[in-house]
Amino acid sequence: MPKLNCFNAMVNKLISLFSFFIILFILGCNNPKNEANISNNIFNKSIEIYGGKKVYNSEITFTFREKQYKAIYNQENYQLERIFNEDSLLYRDVVTNTAFTRFVNNNETSVEDEWKTKYSNSINSVIYFFRLPFNLNDKAVNKTYLGEATLNNKQYHKIQVTFQQDGGGDDFKDVYIYWINTTDFTIDYFAYSYETDGGGKRFRKMINPRKINGLLVVDYINYKPKNINEPLENFDAYFEQNGFEELSRIEHQAITVRYN
Repeated sequence: MPKLNCFNAMVNKLISLFSFFIILFILGCNNPKNEANISNNIFNKSIEIYGGKKVYNSEITFTFREKQYKAIYNQENYQLERIFNEDSLLYRDVVTNTAFTRFVNNNETSVEDEWKTKYSNSINSVIYFFRLPFNLNDKAVNKTYLGEATLNNKQYHKIQVTFQQDGGGDDFKDVYIYWINTTDFTIDYFAYSYETDGGGKRFRKMINPRKINGLLVVDYINYKPKNINEPLENFDAYFEQNGFEELSRIEHQAITVRYN
């Protein structure tokens, strides 16, 4: 009997230790720092698939909706440009880390501060989406790992992204959710909510992936939800329920990529 009691005590001790480690594991999984580390690792793998660190020192040009865009990056410093013709005039808008400048027929022209902000945000938005996922590990980005999800019979890492007000830009209140393929780490889908221009929600599906000088470039089908009140985190299930209607196509053309 003493041996049996000793054995039972040992078993109970092992069960207690096992339960303790399970609790630690659960707490660790719910720890925001742990979630951020998981998300960082996933985004880092995605960045490698899309072209790697060399893209942070590059010059990229493309055409989108009859406007030409140029993005010159040197680590955290950048110069973004948009060139287009309108009413027989040639416009060239230039955005840097610190300023916005507009040229009309190669002559600098004054722009009110309100329009500087609107033009800068418009250019930033187009190039931000083009360069995904290269901005997703920025210092102002907050990440929450939402677990794995199934969408169209494929497995995805599901990650929510929000932004700090300091360094998050004028759209720091926007919320994004990314569905990253667990096999090849491509961003096959993403959703976002925004508050500018009256606010809204969008869902995008990746199409036409292709490599251009080592950079993985993609286009998107842009959807809007039939029910605007559908929660953003449910958009994967809602998509499979035919809950969206196509709004537009995000297609990039005449793409060039050069590394500095």
